[in-house]
Amino acid sequence: MIVDDTVVAMWHTRALWSPAPGPIGRMPLAAFGVHPGPIPYTPREHDREIDRALTGERQITIVHGHRLTGASRALAEGVRRHLGEHTLLVPLSDPALSLHRIVAAAAPFLKHGGRAVVWLDALSPALLDQLDPRLLREGLRLCVTADTETMTGTHVPAHTVSALSRYAHIIAVRTRRHNVDLSRVQHLLEDASVQRRTLVRVVSDWARIGMPGRLHRGLLKRLYERQLPGADFARALAWAVTAQPRLVDPVPGGHFRAHPLLAVVLHEPICDAVWEHACNTLDGAARLRVALSAYDRGEVAATRRWCETLADTGDPALAPVMLLLGSMALDEGDTEAARRWWQRTVDTDHPESAPPAMKALGNLDHVDKEWDTARYWYHRALATGHADVAMAAMLGLAQVEEDAGDPQAARHWRQQVNRISGR
Repeated sequence: MIVDDTVVAMWHTRALWSPAPGPIGRMPLAAFGVHPGPIPYTPREHDREIDRALTGERQITIVHGHRLTGASRALAEGVRRHLGEHTLLVPLSDPALSLHRIVAAAAPFLKHGGRAVVWLDALSPALLDQLDPRLLREGLRLCVTADTETMTGTHVPAHTVSALSRYAHIIAVRTRRHNVDLSRVQHLLEDASVQRRTLVRVVSDWARIGMPGRLHRGLLKRLYERQLPGADFARALAWAVTAQPRLVDPVPGGHFRAHPLLAVVLHEPICDAVWEHACNTLDGAARLRVALSAYDRGEVAATRRWCETLADTGDPALAPVMLLLGSMALDEGDTEAARRWWQRTVDTDHPESAPPAMKALGNLDHVDKEWDTARYWYHRALATGHADVAMAAMLGLAQVEEDAGDPQAARHWRQQVNRISGR
């Protein structure tokens, strides 16, 4: 019997997809991992924009919104309207899967003119950094949903934002939250013992801070026992994976995933054990992303503690953390602490963080009427050539000169600002 190479390749990649690949026109909403919500679907104001994106030339469509605003449902409905003949490819919920591997595994479905959609629901910050149109092949589309904080937060590098705007359709869903029944999950947690609730928190927090690796059983056990010494891990896990609804889901490949509604229901601070593991195991870039993501979620106290721990490692790549710590200190009225953090940021020579730290130091000296040192910092910031800082530095110099009693110098700097801005 002769078996087509494409069939063999599809067979070898089958373990990456759940559910099994098939024509989108025959797939239920559950295949997208989407809560069906109102049936039939009620058209919304952003549907036209989604329709244009899915019928346009750009191969990446990203729809983002706050939790329970229906971003996933809206995009799934659009995909079913316009791409029904494409093959739906939904990767396993495995944080160890890279986008490169996912796209490579999709290749067999594109042979002989085939067309496919890779569906990435609730995009993680780690995968956001990997979105690159050069990975895509003819006939393949990426349809992505994400929380708004994942797409717009402090942790998103400026170069990523710039690149996405060029090669992806990005659509924001701004509708009100839907009335999803949270009561079953809430009641399970309210009635759960500390041991059971802690197990669920560890699994949920792993995803919440965007840890890039798998939470396998052995690691989950170590984190749980570090968070709650002496507790019975096996009994707590057995309850979590058999509860109705299931609060913790074992994923093929050796990973545990939290029920998606836990991110809405749980409001406690991140478990210490998860924070410590992240700090001890992640590299500079990943640690930075985790810290800034926590800040975007409004976890100020946890962010400060986490950022101070990271800053103490002395890693220059973590200069954005030091910059953030300075801003947090200033928000609390501690200008001396802000000055110390911003000076440390400048000392790293980080190309993106040092220039705004220089400008911030100039602002502090301006407020203190230290005209010479304010000028010094503004000029240093301007000399870096940092596009986002240059204008603010010149405006700072104009204000300093005016306050210092030199209107001619102030006029010079305002003219420079007007020239650059094209006024």
